[in-house]
Amino acid sequence: MNHTTTEKGIPRDSAHREDALVELRNPHDFGRYFTLGIRIADEDAAISAAADYIEQVENGLGSWFEAGFRAPVRNDDAGKPTEVRDLADVIVSALLITRPAPDGVFALPENAAIHQHLVDAYPSAAAIAAARLTGACAGAAE
Repeated sequence: MNHTTTEKGIPRDSAHREDALVELRNPHDFGRYFTLGIRIADEDAAISAAADYIEQVENGLGSWFEAGFRAPVRNDDAGKPTEVRDLADVIVSALLITRPAPDGVFALPENAAIHQHLVDAYPSAAAIAAARLTGACAGAAE
């Protein structure tokens, strides 16, 4: 879900921006699978905008790293999850990784879009990331 948000932003005309992309859990014999869902208003304009967005998202990204952060789940050699990170932690981490330098320049040009998409989609996580940076800078100055 966040992988998609970082690259494509959030769906336009979404009534609930932080809830526009939803995680659908699918229990299966071999574990739990996840499907990315998009919550849209039941209006022709919203449906049309969502269809355009879905078409862009279908191609996706090649890896979580391309989206600015490591995968939210680590597996052992047998494929069993050994660490599952909280969604808020994943987003805050991505915001910190993709942030600009103190001079406002991004290490990688594509990080500018990734960072802004995350700030737009997850304002509460953006506030947490900003507070952590402020705290870290204050600690470094002492």
